[in-house]
Amino acid sequence: MFAIDGCKLPSNASKEWSGKKADLKKKQKKIEKAVRYLLKKHQAPDQQDFDEALHAREEKQCKKLQRTSQKIK
Repeated sequence: MFAIDGCKLPSNASKEWSGKKADLKKKQKKIEKAVRYLLKKHQAPDQQDFDEALHAREEKQCKKLQRTSQKIK
């Protein structure tokens, strides 16, 4: 006899991080492209409209994307 009681158990296999290698490579390339864009924007010579809060948020976002890219590797 086989019965299912509806019990839910925690798991670390999220749908976001499971899949085919090709899908993960595609996701990694997209993330790295976003990092390059943020770095290019950050390094732009036009610093006249420098916004410290925006700069800090973009730097934090860039670091988060780089960690995500490393996680995929």
